Amino acid sequence: MNPQRIRRKPKKPFVSKPLLDDTTSSSSASSTQDNILQLQATIGNRAVQRMLAQGQIRSDGTLSGKLQRGLSAEERAQNLTSTRFAGNQRLQDAYDNNPPLSSGSGEHVKIIQQALIDLGYTMPVSTSKTGEPDGIYGGETRKIVKQFQTDQQLPDKDGVVGRQTLGRLDEMFGASPPESKPEIENTKEATGQHIVDEVNRANTGRGVNAGIWYSHNYKAEYQTNKDAHEWNVPWNDDLEAGYADPRYWIRTGHMQWKLKPGVSASEGIKAWLEGLTIAECLTAIFAIETDTMRGVLGDARFDELFGSKNRPPQEGLLEVGVGNSSISNFLVPTEGNQGGDTGTFGNRPAELGEWYYFYNHPRYLLKHPAGAFQGENSIYMGKNPAQEQLWAGLGVPPTTEKGMMEEMAGAYNGDRDPADYRSILRRHNIKIPQGTAESDYEKIYMANLDKIQDKYRHDRGEYPDSVTPKDILDAPEYKLDDTTRKGGFVATAGQELDLAQLEALKK
Repeated sequence: MNPQRIRRKPKKPFVSKPLLDDTTSSSSASSTQDNILQLQATIGNRAVQRMLAQGQIRSDGTLSGKLQRGLSAEERAQNLTSTRFAGNQRLQDAYDNNPPLSSGSGEHVKIIQQALIDLGYTMPVSTSKTGEPDGIYGGETRKIVKQFQTDQQLPDKDGVVGRQTLGRLDEMFGASPPESKPEIENTKEATGQHIVDEVNRANTGRGVNAGIWYSHNYKAEYQTNKDAHEWNVPWNDDLEAGYADPRYWIRTGHMQWKLKPGVSASEGIKAWLEGLTIAECLTAIFAIETDTMRGVLGDARFDELFGSKNRPPQEGLLEVGVGNSSISNFLVPTEGNQGGDTGTFGNRPAELGEWYYFYNHPRYLLKHPAGAFQGENSIYMGKNPAQEQLWAGLGVPPTTEKGMMEEMAGAYNGDRDPADYRSILRRHNIKIPQGTAESDYEKIYMANLDKIQDKYRHDRGEYPDSVTPKDILDAPEYKLDDTTRKGGFVATAGQELDLAQLEALKK
């Protein structure tokens, strides 16, 4: 008998019983079978059976999600390689799109959830019961997978873990970080000089699309020269809370940022300092101290600790801001702080690059509740040719202590601006009608003067209308909103990088 003439009976498609029941019409049953046949021809019978069991196929035989492409035999021969994912058969099947992972539960889901958490994504719902991932591929997991796909710029952003997504995760958890050498010697002199250089750079104008700006300065520049420049970031009121390069940073609060998962921390902090960034003096110094740490450790080691394109951070994703900054854990009191010696006016116990603070008049915030100059986070910049100590902060180029007090007195003596009136009105729960021009805030203040606390009132306030540098230094301390202030140099604010801790981290 000629074997070529033997006709084999075609295999019947696998159809799960729940798909067809007594209520299914003959026409819909036929359509369901056609859909199942098409799936089997595309991805195979075993894959269809598995997808049916996991609820990935609807009752009409169509996919509940996007069908990811079938792989060649050569591609299927490739295996996951990282210790995080290799060895789990369900994940290997997902890597082969056989089928991808988009529902269900089990250890394989837990592994994916934990990987995403380790990369810096938060999953409060999936960890609510025990603090550990629950292994359930629910709405939160799907949402975070989509975010990961978006952050990694993957072609499919569907919340399904298939070849592309699992391949990228496998790469990130298996790759070795690139090598890089430290840029800054781990000495007090070298780190101090780097901090001084970065403060000077921060105070150097680099155009409207670069550098670090105070929000009120950026707003004024935009309103004055809106048509004179190409603005990458046009002004809007949301910028009052801060802005940093969105390729690297997520703003999590007022002047508070966290590095995006899956990006380089070293690239992120460089971008923050390069700008365009809208911040204030405290966060700017935090960022400069952070960059100094990066220079001491080298980019590769810094990324291992705070965020990498290739693996989860050992110390958590990098944060910079007024509420929390990663660098805070690596700062220690200066000798001047520990010794309690405040020195004398113009001759403070400070060394190059150390970080101190100067308070404005203790009642500055009564006159200027929204003011940006209630004090200055200052770096000791060394001495000028006349051997006078110099200090600088964001927006304040190197000046003597006398010059610093004159800057503060000048800021104090300025008139209240619309932001001050808005702050007073909000503090006293006085409504500002929508669409009110900023120039009218003072009118609303005057119309509601009887509702304003005496200490904030221009006619009977608990603050002087103008001050001299001597007034700032001589004024008694004053407590406002649980903070007690005394004008002038604050020795107990002195901080510097813990070089011993940085040396240990290098190893």
